[in-house]
Amino acid sequence: MTKTRVLIADDHEIVRHGISALVKTLSQFEVCGEATDGRTAVQKAKELKPDIVIIDIAMPQLNGLGATRQIMHERPSTKVLVLTMHDSEQVVIHITFPKLLRLKILF
Repeated sequence: MTKTRVLIADDHEIVRHGISALVKTLSQFEVCGEATDGRTAVQKAKELKPDIVIIDIAMPQLNGLGATRQIMHERPSTKVLVLTMHDSEQVVIHITFPKLLRLKILF
């Protein structure tokens, strides 16, 4: 069985390691890479071709929104889960509009 490949992008090491540890407990998933900023996330998504990218909205170099747009443009089949501590409707609208309607918003 082919495992679902996951790229984790967050500028906080403890968050990346925590998500990575959680993903590694799930037998159908594998962590294919990690990124500490948005530009690296885009680059690694192109190189590693993950099935899923878990990305923080607030990161240096290129924020999670910009990185998500680029990843989805370059790799339309890749699913993206955006992490944020913001609960503002404006942030949710900005994430999902336009052309980002494939994102899942979890409340």
